[in-house]
Amino acid sequence: MIRGTATVSYADKPDEVLQIVPFDWMRFERYCQAHKLAADPTAAPATWGMYLAYSAYDRAHAGNGALPGFDAWAQTVQSIDLDVAAPDPTPPEVSDG
Repeated sequence: MIRGTATVSYADKPDEVLQIVPFDWMRFERYCQAHKLAADPTAAPATWGMYLAYSAYDRAHAGNGALPGFDAWAQTVQSIDLDVAAPDPTPPEVSDG
């Protein structure tokens, strides 16, 4: 099972520990496909970490009103400590995204 945590330090609020689940990996792969990036964490490690944490943030705060988009959220982040193991990317021919 693909799981992990992201501890996010913000510029303007307390740190937050977010749970990363398979859905977040799927969103990262779809983000990469949409932006023509390799869905390989070693190819874009900063984007990989930020997007996994953002997806977990988005899930954790769903229903709490309007949430910032990825870029707006990323501007508030000072650091991210990830504790995850990267799975093999889903081949495009298997993905429905």
